[in-house]
Amino acid sequence: MRLGTNIPIASIIREALDNQGLPVFLLNDAQSATLAELHLGGGQKEDGFLFINLGSNPGGGVVLNGHLLLNSNGRNLGRVGHLCLNPNGPRCRCGKNGCWDTYLSAQSLVKAASAFLSQEIPSPKEVQDLADAGDAGVQQIWREYAWWLAQGVVDLTNFLGLQTAVIGGGIALAGKWLFDPLREKVSELSRYPVAVYESQIEKRLASVYGATILAEKGYQGL
Repeated sequence: MRLGTNIPIASIIREALDNQGLPVFLLNDAQSATLAELHLGGGQKEDGFLFINLGSNPGGGVVLNGHLLLNSNGRNLGRVGHLCLNPNGPRCRCGKNGCWDTYLSAQSLVKAASAFLSQEIPSPKEVQDLADAGDAGVQQIWREYAWWLAQGVVDLTNFLGLQTAVIGGGIALAGKWLFDPLREKVSELSRYPVAVYESQIEKRLASVYGATILAEKGYQGL
């Protein structure tokens, strides 16, 4: 279910708690996962990094000077899903062409595999299993997926002046099929060295861990 925009979620939750004076904080799933990586994962060793969360839709978060960047206007910072990777690419649900969402969502991955095999592939896990089983065509699909991701990672890390990108989310469970071509392409495209790491937080629980940290620290402690 999509809530849409301009929904005062925090106020609704406060009212549901009978206005007991409890603080209510909101972050999206990608930012929460970024927070978990910063405090519990490999991000503890990094002064700054780009975090990309690959799942049903791609999301992101940015850490600079040891702090998660947040907007003051209530909008999530690091939303990468509708940045353009290819202006001549497929039409996106947002109305533009070639967004991250059209190349890097779970749906786009399984759609590419299903079209190649002429059968329905239900999830990225099955796409990984087919690559593990030696299907050369599916392995190529992973390489193409990684190449588009590399383009986005290089653009963002170069723009932000960051030397590290951390990749998390369920699709990151693909391991070598994602990370080998991703690192290769990032190295090829980037003018500056960019290290690419797999998230050290359990992929499907990272946002939960991040939400716990947010509840403890509040916005000012991030």
